[in-house]
Amino acid sequence: MQGDVAMGGRGANGRLILSGNNNFETLDTVKIERANGASALGNAGDRLQRTFERNISEIRSLELTDEQKKEAIKTQKELVTNTLEIIAKNPNPYGAGYGPARINTKKANQGADKIANAENSIETHMNSLRRISSQNKNAQETRNLAEALKKATSAGELTVTVNNKTYYRTRKNSSTWRVK
Repeated sequence: MQGDVAMGGRGANGRLILSGNNNFETLDTVKIERANGASALGNAGDRLQRTFERNISEIRSLELTDEQKKEAIKTQKELVTNTLEIIAKNPNPYGAGYGPARINTKKANQGADKIANAENSIETHMNSLRRISSQNKNAQETRNLAEALKKATSAGELTVTVNNKTYYRTRKNSSTWRVK
């Protein structure tokens, strides 16, 4: 069970149960509980905690340097913590027991917009990390291809296979490689 993560739900106290030696960061349990209390269904904090845990796991598997991963985890924690605080400050008026006459729709809509923007910033950050990871992976594949073609050229080979693609040239003295 090396590296498995047991997800926390209600009552998990914001802790990750780990097997293995991963060093995960955790969220503040008080902020999670406050967000749960302010949300209509009572699970916004738990939902954000699960999102945070899933994002951290994904960050660790992306093609990023160790420093980029540390910075990404730090940023994710800041974004999720900020979102928890916004949810706690903007309770759902329907879930809070207000009657229709007491609801300030303008304030409720502004609060909902703040929550949506904060949650969107989490996903936007993850998308930018995925894009960087994809660029890093493509750059590595390009370097591997260039290295393999250079080695095949110097060895006088007519065909070489790299990344499940076969490249060929028609003459030993040609420097033009084509894909079969």
